[in-house]
Amino acid sequence: MANHAYLRVWTRDFSLETMLAEFARFLTTAPLSATQNAFDELIVQAVDTTEIPVAEWDLRPLKVGPAEVAALAVQHLNSDSAYIASAKWDLWGFDIESLKWQHKPEPLVLACHGQEFDGGLAATAGHFMADFIRLSAPSESGWRRAPT
Repeated sequence: MANHAYLRVWTRDFSLETMLAEFARFLTTAPLSATQNAFDELIVQAVDTTEIPVAEWDLRPLKVGPAEVAALAVQHLNSDSAYIASAKWDLWGFDIESLKWQHKPEPLVLACHGQEFDGGLAATAGHFMADFIRLSAPSESGWRRAPT
């Protein structure tokens, strides 16, 4: 069962002209995994979440960073679109079977919502959103971010 923690961010002067440059800056703040420190995927979702994505890129073989993700996204620049980048981040979790802490990459999803996407979702869900996903449930001891 996945556990999610969300970060929602709004910025001043968010507009069609600035959103992908700001998205690239947002991506630079992502705590990417030490062993998988590039973005895995980019999805461009138009209109709302029920629509089929306009574009999808498997970025794993390319090992791209924030600037390259933004360069791909700009090909589909629209105020009614969302841009969803996937990566990995490192977490420590206590394994109850081995009674040891394990350090491993877990999914991280970063999104940019255009102002008209999904009926103005950005107004309530943020211009940018991070979904910090933990695939395995934390133990009673919990889980924590890897030390830097």
